[in-house]
Amino acid sequence: MNKRVINLTPHEIRIVGDEERVIPSSGIARCGVTRERIGSIPIDGMDVPVNRSVMGEVTGLPDPAPGTAYIVSRVVAEAVKASDSIRDDIYVVDETIRDDAGRIVGCKSLAKI
Repeated sequence: MNKRVINLTPHEIRIVGDEERVIPSSGIARCGVTRERIGSIPIDGMDVPVNRSVMGEVTGLPDPAPGTAYIVSRVVAEAVKASDSIRDDIYVVDETIRDDAGRIVGCKSLAKI
């Protein structure tokens, strides 16, 4: 049985294999971030701030639905994993394919975090 796949990243996702599938964006799941300044590091005479980032609340991610998978950014997937929420429906792109300029143009698979 096919799963309904919902892309919650801001870009279409092109999955390349024996065939090709394009999954358009259907909204955006985001993760809030709070930053705490913990120091600085000198680089070529400039003090560059160093922060500790803490992932916050995830927004834009629907509750689990039977037969549905959600593709999200790695940041969102890691925030969901770090929360007490147990979700088996969250995926990220994996084995990315890049063009000559290094831009991601597709992927070969999906992964779980």
